[in-house]
Amino acid sequence: MKKYLILTSVLTSLVLQNSQSLWSHCEVPCGIFNDAARISSIRESVQTIEKAMKFIKDNNDTHKMIRWTITKEDHCKNIQQIVAQYFLHQRVKPVQPDKPVKFQKYQKELVILHNILIQAMKSKQTVDLSHTQKIISLLEDFEKSYFKDKDHKHLASHKEEKHSHDKDSNKGDNHHDHSSAGHHH
Repeated sequence: MKKYLILTSVLTSLVLQNSQSLWSHCEVPCGIFNDAARISSIRESVQTIEKAMKFIKDNNDTHKMIRWTITKEDHCKNIQQIVAQYFLHQRVKPVQPDKPVKFQKYQKELVILHNILIQAMKSKQTVDLSHTQKIISLLEDFEKSYFKDKDHKHLASHKEEKHSHDKDSNKGDNHHDHSSAGHHH
């Protein structure tokens, strides 16, 4: 009985600890998907990881370095979770080799997503910005393959709007840090 209670406690603890990562999607299947929002979330996580890397490199405040390291780890995990649990488990559908064009696209997307997972892992291990830059490059390759042309153009227009908004929000007003708005640190 005591072993059962301990096992139950451990399992409950693991479920509660990992419940934060359940936000990405439900796997019911509910049929409700927002691929563009997941891509946007990955981009936001990359921005946070880069900010954390820069802070960790350039500062000696141990307390803040620890906090930024934890934040960096959380956002790397977010990328890994979206790529694995959302795109690989639910959205990129298996294709048989007897459909060569679709199969080639499927294989290409699997390789890209796998490489994003690797770069997110490497981003956890270092403060080398080249890994986040590779994530963005791979993400753009994935978008070109995964989304239909009109969806890809629509996503690109949102990236441009966000980029110009980020530039505008960083001009003049140095009293507020707009780059971390919406992040859960």
